[in-house]
Amino acid sequence: MAKNLFIGNLAYETDNHALQAFFEEAGYKVLRANVVTDRETGRSKGFGFVELDLDGPVATVLDTLNGQSLAGRPLRIDEAHQRPPRRDSDRRPRSTRN
Repeated sequence: MAKNLFIGNLAYETDNHALQAFFEEAGYKVLRANVVTDRETGRSKGFGFVELDLDGPVATVLDTLNGQSLAGRPLRIDEAHQRPPRRDSDRRPRSTRN
């Protein structure tokens, strides 16, 4: 069963491949790894998501890997939750730059 995890406190130089390799080296089957990047600069925002093919409970992954170091930084790993849909009234208007 696929489980989606939030990964925080990533080093800015960590990419999708490094994140995937970290979980695979720990013995997990990674379906997808995605480091979130800034739309304008392409630079990592310091967090990402990993989807694992996991038969057991997510707590096992959290107990094993939460706080482990990747690129010299201790990772914060939590179960990801679906974002509630946004209403149009929740959005701030984008500024128009000349």
